[in-house]
Amino acid sequence: MEKNKVVSIYSGNFIDTANFDLDHFLPRAFVAHDRFWNLTPIESGLNAEKSDLLPDLGFVPRLAHQHSMMARHAMSLQGRAEATWRLALDEYATDLQLDSSRLQNPAELERVYNEAFSGLAGIAKRMGFPDGWRPNGAPARSCV
Repeated sequence: MEKNKVVSIYSGNFIDTANFDLDHFLPRAFVAHDRFWNLTPIESGLNAEKSDLLPDLGFVPRLAHQHSMMARHAMSLQGRAEATWRLALDEYATDLQLDSSRLQNPAELERVYNEAFSGLAGIAKRMGFPDGWRPNGAPARSCV
């Protein structure tokens, strides 16, 4: 994050590496895991605000773009860092049933995420998780 600035999918602001959390896009209380495909860096204050709310699914394209950029960066690493990221990307690809080379394609990730998140969010909503969260009512759909 220090070499390649990361933008919050929720606010559009650069993430301050001294003041951020990893957010579970779908609440951890629902998914009960810390798998990479469901995590995104978020400003600490926004993470507290979001809590266990389901985000507006209009943020999915931003998440897909962010993750494809992280995958692209991970594929460019060398040595120990590359080996560590390779394991994470292999797990990620297995979870999404994608070839790991396709993780770098934001359109492909967006397609897979839309399928996965819409179904999972529907189940979470039926279980009582409030949906449609946006920071301060901000619109979710915009250019990446």
